[in-house]
Amino acid sequence: MACRAARTAPPAFLAGFRAPRAAPPAKRAALSGSAAGSHFARSRLTIHNVHPAAADRWVNRAAALLALLILTLALFANQQTVHQRGNLADSHLFEFHGWCIAQGATPYREIWDNKPPGIWLVNAAAFAIVGEHPWTGYVPAALATAATLAAFLILARRIYGTAITLPAALLAGALLAHVGFECGANRTESYVVCAEVGGVALLLRAIPSAATHRRQRSLLALAGLFLGAAPWFKQVGIAALAGSSVYLLLTAASPTRGGIRAAIQRLVSLWLAATIPSLAIVAWLAAQGALADGFFAFAKFNQAYFAIGDATWVDLPRALRDYRDSYPLMILPLVLAALGCVTPLHDPAIAQRTDAKPAEQPGPSALPLLIVWFTVAAYLALVSVGRLSYHLAPLLPPVALLALR
Repeated sequence: MACRAARTAPPAFLAGFRAPRAAPPAKRAALSGSAAGSHFARSRLTIHNVHPAAADRWVNRAAALLALLILTLALFANQQTVHQRGNLADSHLFEFHGWCIAQGATPYREIWDNKPPGIWLVNAAAFAIVGEHPWTGYVPAALATAATLAAFLILARRIYGTAITLPAALLAGALLAHVGFECGANRTESYVVCAEVGGVALLLRAIPSAATHRRQRSLLALAGLFLGAAPWFKQVGIAALAGSSVYLLLTAASPTRGGIRAAIQRLVSLWLAATIPSLAIVAWLAAQGALADGFFAFAKFNQAYFAIGDATWVDLPRALRDYRDSYPLMILPLVLAALGCVTPLHDPAIAQRTDAKPAEQPGPSALPLLIVWFTVAAYLALVSVGRLSYHLAPLLPPVALLALR
């Protein structure tokens, strides 16, 4: 090799390059016994051990940045198209009612609808903060959609680990921002989905932090506020609260979570926080003398509305036929979700890590939560009046999370 290297001239681009020479044997022996040599050996060993972890961190950061880019593009495309759709009547009506509330109108007396007042309050806040512009109604819709996409990504990573980041971002961008379901529009379903996904993400964040009781109580309170606010946009919002309640009861089976007594305490804390939005809205309506009118609108009137609209609690095959136009959009996610329900998979509420601290140990499986969430939302969508594609929007988060299994 030495003779061949001597006879062969290096390429032009390597002209002047000199390979480093190895130290003489005596110098290598002296260096190996010195302090500098020991430090050099330890440095080589440390670098060798740290490289895989550093590579994992870089991969995770790159995946998170790419997921952020995907969700940003999905949000931009959604907001560019959803406000140009043909079915704008409801969005304009909710925006007008919000403007009336901001001007001091009495709900359910001077303005009227059979919806709970949550969407009126959101639009009223938008007019109070942003002002009167043609695009004022777009602001809360865009914020709710952005929060939904971000919370969904956090929730998926909490259930399945960081390896799911890119698939979760792609599925969220394709499904939760789909204009076919009118996702991202200024309508009740957008805010229901936002409140439910945010509440469940906070709930699953609370359980692994059981050792820090103050932090757990704070997270449970925030989760309860989100989940308790969801039904005040549309009654189907009760689905995530039902699934979360089942999940908290299942923590009783975990010996590291304090047993049945601690599980009941967590459940009571969640429900106490969930009642705060209801108490606030009841007090707001009562202060304006509109409590009875509001109860008639979104309770008694809806009973007659369901009867006239041919809604039913039992004839589900007919409801399935009514949704046939939405099958092309839902068939693949539903098939993946069904496979996710039956596929055995270790899916703790936080990704299993060998270096996890006791306070970060996983909670119970999130699968029962997702199944109850989906089942209640699907049933309420099937028995609703009209049965249009946007009525399926509250199903999309649990379907997407089950499909990621």
